[in-house]
This record gives sequence, C-alpha cells and structure tokens, in this order.
Amino acid sequence: MERARFTLPEKCGCGAYGTVTFEQGDVSEPGESHPQIRVVGVDGPFRLDGQGDIVCLNCEDAANDDEES
Repeated sequence: MERARFTLPEKCGCGAYGTVTFEQGDVSEPGESHPQIRVVGVDGPFRLDGQGDIVCLNCEDAANDDEES
C-alpha cells in the first residue's frame, strides 16, 4: 500500500524559503488514533540531518563562517 505524502512550504527565521515533504507512517502505539508523520524530503536551502531534523543551509553556512573567524 502506498503511503500518503504531502508537501508544505517551509520558512526559516533567516528568511529562506523552501518546501518539506511529509509521509504518513503507521499507527505505532495501541490506542493511538493518528499515524505518525515523518519528514521524507526537503527542497530549497534545506537538508535533513542524521536524526531527520530540517537544517537551513544558509544558517549552517553562517554558523560555520563564524566558527572560522
């Protein structure tokens, strides 16, 4: 069975715009009425880190520049 996917706009505090794609997962706990939702893709100046969190590349680059100074 194909899982439901949907895409929403994403805006970082720095002003960067992109989109995030979510996928509907399984109901993981007995008695849970809604399935888990997870991030499966990002577009624009974003990436997913190892934990599946959204990272803004603009902010990450700025932080790296600050560390190098």
